[in-house]
Amino acid sequence: GPRSWPVLCGVVQGVAIFAQPVMVAGRLLLADRLLLPVALAIPLWQSLVALLTLLFFEQLLRVLGLAAVKWTLIGRYREGDHDIYSLYYLRHWLVEHLAKGTIVGQSAHQGSSVAFLFMRNLALKALGADIALTSVVTARVVAYDLISVKDLATVHGPRHLTGVNYGSRRMVLRKVKVGEGAFVGPNCTMEPGCEVAPAGYVEPLSTVSAGTLVEGRVTGVPAQVVGPVDLSRLPSVDEVQKVRRNNAVVALGYWLLLLPKAMMPFMLVVLFRLLQREPSLTGPVDFSRPSLDALPPMLMAQLPWLPLIAFAASMVHTILQLLITAVLCRYLPKMKPPCTYPLTHWRAQIAGLKMSMVLQAAEMLADASIVPAFIRLCGAKMGPGCVMGLQVTLPETLVVGQKSFFATGNILTSVDVDRGQFKVPCITYMGNQTFLGNHNHLPEGLPDNSFCGVGTWLPKRPTEPNMSYFGNPAMKFRRLSSQAAGNVNQGPEKAHFLARFWHHFSTSVMDVFLYRGVQGSTTAMAFFVSRTVCPFVSEVWEPVNLLLIYIGFALGSWYLFSVVLGNLLFNGHAPRSNAYYSTTVTRWFTALTAQQRVFKLPFQTAGSRWQAPILRLLGARVGKRFFCMNELVLVDAPFTEVGDDVTVDYDGQIRCHSFEDFRLKFVHYKIGHRVTIMSGASVAMCDAGDGAVLRPGSLTWKGSNLEPNTVYEGAPAAARDVESGSGPTLLQKTSMLQTK
Repeated sequence: GPRSWPVLCGVVQGVAIFAQPVMVAGRLLLADRLLLPVALAIPLWQSLVALLTLLFFEQLLRVLGLAAVKWTLIGRYREGDHDIYSLYYLRHWLVEHLAKGTIVGQSAHQGSSVAFLFMRNLALKALGADIALTSVVTARVVAYDLISVKDLATVHGPRHLTGVNYGSRRMVLRKVKVGEGAFVGPNCTMEPGCEVAPAGYVEPLSTVSAGTLVEGRVTGVPAQVVGPVDLSRLPSVDEVQKVRRNNAVVALGYWLLLLPKAMMPFMLVVLFRLLQREPSLTGPVDFSRPSLDALPPMLMAQLPWLPLIAFAASMVHTILQLLITAVLCRYLPKMKPPCTYPLTHWRAQIAGLKMSMVLQAAEMLADASIVPAFIRLCGAKMGPGCVMGLQVTLPETLVVGQKSFFATGNILTSVDVDRGQFKVPCITYMGNQTFLGNHNHLPEGLPDNSFCGVGTWLPKRPTEPNMSYFGNPAMKFRRLSSQAAGNVNQGPEKAHFLARFWHHFSTSVMDVFLYRGVQGSTTAMAFFVSRTVCPFVSEVWEPVNLLLIYIGFALGSWYLFSVVLGNLLFNGHAPRSNAYYSTTVTRWFTALTAQQRVFKLPFQTAGSRWQAPILRLLGARVGKRFFCMNELVLVDAPFTEVGDDVTVDYDGQIRCHSFEDFRLKFVHYKIGHRVTIMSGASVAMCDAGDGAVLRPGSLTWKGSNLEPNTVYEGAPAAARDVESGSGPTLLQKTSMLQTK
């Protein structure tokens, strides 16, 4: 636009982006030169207390800093229309970039702690958002002053709750309102300019379009009315006050959530005390030192062993985390559906803790072949021959049949957090030989031989087996190639013993444990080099050199493992169809583990001109003036070609693979020039012609290409009549009639 400053934005954003690894290296240097010597000089219990105190005040200072920057650069967000890369956009981007490192930018889910959600609501209020302290908001909030969530309302993520829209290739700001007692389910897309009235209900995986007022129960992409308003959802004054008081009491225990973060550094302090052969682990260390940052001579003599010790310690830490999760899930009190508890009840808190721990462990395990066995250890009932990735679930309420395949990102639980209550209405029963793609929500489960594609919402368990479902409202069909023949999901193809052994070893040992051991030894190597080059700081310029050492190891390890090794293992030359036990599948899993989970990108580039060069490093072909607000926009970068002037809004995604029938299939797909993928939309397994537009929350059907200069909407997406589409939808007409 005429008021854009792309060069200035590129320079300022570049400085902010590349400051991220500098800040991480600064924290490591501070821990190396100040915190570690102090921790060795005080009793061990005081070290743990000091770690918890530092972690708490670090989060507090981050929020205070974010608030200061936001009110200084933006003031209050107001509705408006701005050029991308304008000065206003640049100020907004800086605020959002800083927010990613605070409690405001952390992810949440149905099982997140009340203490965490309450503290985050306080932070959002300090940033100008109209967020009630009794509300549950697990979605990431953007453009704070434009967001309003009232008492006992619920807005679930993981998609953003944002007042900013880039779908028109401009920065458009509009208000989003959610009234008292309203509910917005997981994976919903709320387009800026929409409103959910008090007691309104938006079912999961639905899209509420701009200009829409939801006054009843709605579902679908775009949302359509399926039920009237339930006035019993409106909270009373006494109910609000009781929930607010209980939430505030539980929030006093927020510091307990910091214990897991403090354990790894605390274990390192214990390790260093053991390395220096100190007879007493609890008492202070007595040694004379030439400088405040110097370490004892006995400890310095043991430093060459540190990378090897860190390699083993990182793997032990991973094993302990998995074991603790399994033990707690197995032996803590279990939910017995159907049941409902206040969100602050101890049973609800235990169930939420289980969900959080299992989710964290599943993120660590990713696509490992031991995931089904681990979920079974945590209390789920799992049949033989199953394959699954990361799922959101409460283990004791999940039953899975044999030879089932679940891709990542599905919600396999009936847990519902609504109006300050934790509800578990039923067990989730998944039948034999069921298949799930990504981001499906199935509270009651599926019958035998059922198939769910992507983004499918099934509030009730179907009764008919051997059927397939896709989208919201779920399209029901039969896969002629397999279900009609009765041979769907018969399990992986037969493979040689060595092929199966390598698959299990690669996904469950190398990717889960060895990679994290290498990550730990890399940090330890930086520490060893730092201490070898400069045992203690004696000159003013030496901290700069030490900072460069930590930065060099961080950037070097990312480039070596994510870029070089990742591209060697997985690139555009991979076979198009691959058996489950093939080396192509294990290489793909290993590359994803390196790039997305272990050696992550050390800086976040979404919303800047620096994102396209990073995607090109990972194998994608990206055109000019690419604009995207999603960090993980390309699932299969080597198979993706993106044209010029392409826009991808929040939570938009492009994927080029499928995994049905236990075969991994890749196809090269092209996103044409001037294509717009709006918030929460996904272009999956198809081409997009020049000028095509995919509306918010929409999903493409495999092989159904988007025609040039055509607007698509729905799940599955279909061409939209622009002339008729410009008028009110059924939902909007209903809202107008109710208003009259």
